[in-house]
Amino acid sequence: MLRNMMGSIAAKPLSIEQVEYICFDMINTVIKTTVEMNIPLDDADLTVEQMFASRFETFSELERLMIDYCQQICKYIESQKESKNRDLLEQLRIYVLEHYTDPSIGLESIADEFGFSASYLTRYFKNQTGQSLKHYIDQIRMEKAKELLIHSDMTLGISY
Repeated sequence: MLRNMMGSIAAKPLSIEQVEYICFDMINTVIKTTVEMNIPLDDADLTVEQMFASRFETFSELERLMIDYCQQICKYIESQKESKNRDLLEQLRIYVLEHYTDPSIGLESIADEFGFSASYLTRYFKNQTGQSLKHYIDQIRMEKAKELLIHSDMTLGISY
């Protein structure tokens, strides 16, 4: 999107100073957004001061710096999202391990516990692990049942 905007600016007969002012406004909008999202700007390798500290010889140099800056912010956001995704996945796995013996455990009860809809949680778990949450619960129950059969005196208790 930034490249499209820069292309639109480049197509107009503007001086490099006018382009810098427009680009500064664009970066300022990005900075305001990062502040609203509580993204620490000090993590960025390229600061706005560095970006606009000197005059630019070419439009493409300015465009490259702006894109680099925005990409750094995007990488930060992506890393935070991945971290939160891993945390939620780990929390779901721990919850299932702690509650697999509860006969009422299911998608709805887990969704209620974590504050998500059952459909979102199902899609999320499937996207993260490749299996459904219900299948994961059944898998944990089967593994625990096998362990009990192997390491205890318990039987299946089948009646006819």
